[in-house]
Amino acid sequence: MKKSIIFAFLLGGVVAASAAALDTSLSLPDLTWIEALILCVLHLLATQLHPLLDKRADIINSFAGGMSITYVFGHLLPELDEGHEVIGELIYLVVLIGFVVYYGLERHINKSRSTVEGGDDRAQLVISLGSYWVYNWLIVLGLPDGPSASLPHVLLMTAAMGLHLLHSDYDFGNEYPEMFKRWGRFLIASAPLVGLICRFYFQPEVEILKDTLTAILAGSVIYSVFKKELPYPERTNIVWFFVGILIYTFLLVLVRRV
Repeated sequence: MKKSIIFAFLLGGVVAASAAALDTSLSLPDLTWIEALILCVLHLLATQLHPLLDKRADIINSFAGGMSITYVFGHLLPELDEGHEVIGELIYLVVLIGFVVYYGLERHINKSRSTVEGGDDRAQLVISLGSYWVYNWLIVLGLPDGPSASLPHVLLMTAAMGLHLLHSDYDFGNEYPEMFKRWGRFLIASAPLVGLICRFYFQPEVEILKDTLTAILAGSVIYSVFKKELPYPERTNIVWFFVGILIYTFLLVLVRRV
């Protein structure tokens, strides 16, 4: 566990230092590096944290689902209003595209699993791992700028997405246990850091691209939350789902007053 944490912090330091070295006029554009580093550490520690999910899976998943879905409707979608200046109402069509793309990938993976004995087809693994890597990359790269770049907002978003990704790691680790433990979690942990590097070099003149990525992120998170954390009402702890919503909403209102 200690080695994983040290590895993550060293890697995060290399990311920040290399970006600054490439362009001395650049500093971190916001505090997104905090989210990227924390998500990286969570992925690296996923195998140690899985036993916690085994004991209280319904509570943790429902609480994480409530926070994540509030993050989308309270954070991401309001930020998309700024995208109207460039894209217009089509920004919400991009949200739909993000939803449909991840739905299509999930359907393809499930269909492949049912036709391959043992579910160990290499193409299926590549699609699963690749789509999850891109999803983590988008979470950092598609994070809105502006007021959401303040420290309280970043910490709040990190809490919501961290719990959400812990559940996704749990599912991935159960499906591909050996691969995930040996090298999969390290590969996935690199995605937030690569997303952070990409954020350094997206200048204001490509604002339309950042708005598009934020919209795709919103669509993919909506699908992921409803598909993985709230799949069946009978398996959802409704009390903890609403607790997650209320806590995130309260904290969101609080930090916006800061």
